[in-house]
Amino acid sequence: MTDVLQLPDGRYDVLVVDATNDATVGENHSEQNGGPGIGLYGGAMGNALENNQIERNNPTCPIACFGGGILLYDASNNTVRGNHMRNNGTLNGLDNTDGIRVNAPSTGNVIESNHLRGNLTHDCHDASTGNIWADNHGETSFGTAVCSDPDPQDDFAVAAGWDPSYPWYTSYDGLAPEYDWPNLYSTIDARIESVLDLLPQLGSGGVRRSSP
Repeated sequence: MTDVLQLPDGRYDVLVVDATNDATVGENHSEQNGGPGIGLYGGAMGNALENNQIERNNPTCPIACFGGGILLYDASNNTVRGNHMRNNGTLNGLDNTDGIRVNAPSTGNVIESNHLRGNLTHDCHDASTGNIWADNHGETSFGTAVCSDPDPQDDFAVAAGWDPSYPWYTSYDGLAPEYDWPNLYSTIDARIESVLDLLPQLGSGGVRRSSP
């Protein structure tokens, strides 16, 4: 998955890598879900999570659900690099959600150059052993996780969206190359943004049909 995935208000993990090897999950945007933004499970190995923006994912199961931003749960020898995570996690007094959380028996993972802020219970949390943490920018850490030197407030967001410069259509015969794809992508982006801007108002009486 190397294009934008923008899925608000889901009940579970946004992206799941389960018993999968050598996959790349990059340049996605996940927010406002009831599980981790990205979860690795089932012995997932050799995967790369890169340049994702993950925010306001708040696990809501009643007892002990793990998650928050990125969760590695029985996942080893993966790379988590260049992701931006903020305001993920749930304030429930259980310390089971974080910005990046690694649970045993996950080991051999490389977690580097990530940017974190305002995640609960910690920005970085390592409850296992044998993982490498390097150059992660965050405010709070737990276990063998290393996060320090938090980013300034105004230098956080990563670019996510359609990539009009990627000419995928040149590999297809027929009509595909004849469309003006960059302009089409721009139109789609504008319409998605207008819909997402309305989401907070739904259910509050803020969006109504205009009177004739």
